[in-house]
Amino acid sequence: MGFQNQDLSTMNCSLQPDSKEVRWCSSLPAESTDSLDQLLFHNPNQGIWNEFLEATIARVGSPVIHTRSDGRIFIELETPGAVQSLVAVFDSEPVGAVVYSRMNESLRVLFLAVHEEWTLVNRGSDAIFFQVIDRLDSIAQRIAGIQNVVFFPGSERELRFKVKKRNGKS
Repeated sequence: MGFQNQDLSTMNCSLQPDSKEVRWCSSLPAESTDSLDQLLFHNPNQGIWNEFLEATIARVGSPVIHTRSDGRIFIELETPGAVQSLVAVFDSEPVGAVVYSRMNESLRVLFLAVHEEWTLVNRGSDAIFFQVIDRLDSIAQRIAGIQNVVFFPGSERELRFKVKKRNGKS
């Protein structure tokens, strides 16, 4: 069962140059279109995931950047569906993006893009991947019936994380 495209995790973000924190945004100002496009569609790391990306695109469609009536941009699928998206922003630049949906008892990550400077190799425990896990776990705790967060569903690299209970227990 899906859920409506509503913001469950964060507010719209304004860009803050020199910010030293990663902020998670459901939409960005229009001036971020080129950098978000670069992150999503011209990412040097995406070749590692070609097989998974092709299978996911065949199943649910490709991510696209849309513009809302207020001029802000967000990520959705070319085939409209019940998905959510979040963009990680650091120092006014998108450094990560995730598109996910609800399926049964899981939040399933359909697309994940990470700027090469924010990968596990370059950032270790500060990597966007770990921040995505934490963010989706926090979101999942607030949705009745969600028990898992699943990355790369249906692939050989599928990762499944059990959602922590609000008191920190699984």
